[in-house]
Amino acid sequence: MWSNKTKCGIEATRFIASWVRVGGTLRTGKDYDNFEAWLRSFKVDGKNLSEEDVEHITNLAWCGKMELEHLAKEFLAKQ
Repeated sequence: MWSNKTKCGIEATRFIASWVRVGGTLRTGKDYDNFEAWLRSFKVDGKNLSEEDVEHITNLAWCGKMELEHLAKEFLAKQ
């Protein structure tokens, strides 16, 4: 099952939300490449994120649920 925990101690969804809130997008392969590159450049206590954390956070960002995405898109179109 999905977990929000990382080895670095910062919840995975904090990385995703921070990326999106400052204007980063997660729509195309290039967006995910940029997101992953940012994660790889990120340091916690002077150390890069572990490969496991980078993969976990990136996978979590990729894995929306089609039904929820459809409902969110409908809602936003009505606003």
